[in-house]
Amino acid sequence: RLKTVRYNLEATYVGIYDEVVSGIDSLKLAPYNLENYKKAGVHVDEFEAGREQALVGIFKSRYLKRFESSVDAFRISVHRALSFLKTFESYILDGKLLKSTDFHKVLRYLSRENEEDDAIPSSVADEIDANEEARKLLESMAPIDPSLYDLRRLHEAVQHDVDVLTEIWQRVKEIKPENDAKLNRLKELLSKELKGQKVLIFSYYKDTARYLYRHLGHPENRAALAFRKKLGKVNIRRMDSGADARERLRIVQGFAPKANHHPEWVGAEQEINILISTDVLSEGQNLQDCGYLVNYDLHW
Repeated sequence: RLKTVRYNLEATYVGIYDEVVSGIDSLKLAPYNLENYKKAGVHVDEFEAGREQALVGIFKSRYLKRFESSVDAFRISVHRALSFLKTFESYILDGKLLKSTDFHKVLRYLSRENEEDDAIPSSVADEIDANEEARKLLESMAPIDPSLYDLRRLHEAVQHDVDVLTEIWQRVKEIKPENDAKLNRLKELLSKELKGQKVLIFSYYKDTARYLYRHLGHPENRAALAFRKKLGKVNIRRMDSGADARERLRIVQGFAPKANHHPEWVGAEQEINILISTDVLSEGQNLQDCGYLVNYDLHW
């Protein structure tokens, strides 16, 4: 039985909703659209140009989907984008040019974990230079001949995106969970209509799943503890790609002990009442004890 649970997304982004949406729509995303920035008279690969244009559209759509998913997922996207663009910009200023995919490989290698930093993200060029392995990895990648590109126009496009995303970052970084209309609607649903039920909350994004867990069930968060007490001190857990196979098995068994041959766990401390998960649970797991599935990310 399907039911639509409505909430007001604009209530979370009071006064900035239209600004955020129009800002995302205005992004040039030049690092993903390099064919468009070749100098006049230089051969343009029409197939590659078309592929890059489609990629720009996908990126804008992804920003908007994460915007709808959760304020935290959107914040992390903006933070990562600014860090990447400032790094890309620093290389342009040095007369260098590399594919965006190569930059991202290096950034993933560095495994930066600064998503919760309130400072405006900066370039990681110095970090790459200071890391010998990262520098070697970057130097091993095939460079692009910068003489084929209008670097001034490319730099202007990158700077435009930095300005737009910096303004958006300043507006969204201070939004508190108590002002998150979508999160509050979920809390209301769990504490009223679904109170006492076994509930699986699905999110498409790991960042959103972790955000929900922090504010619904994390043992070190006072607001989460108060919410769990309101529900009757239920056991709330999270599962995403960060969990290994053994941990996933224990969580599945705890969430559905009857279906997974652990009836003695029902009502015991091992039983999980509310589970927040990404699609790592799509692998044929037996979850038949579950009473309700809340799809937190049913995209427009």
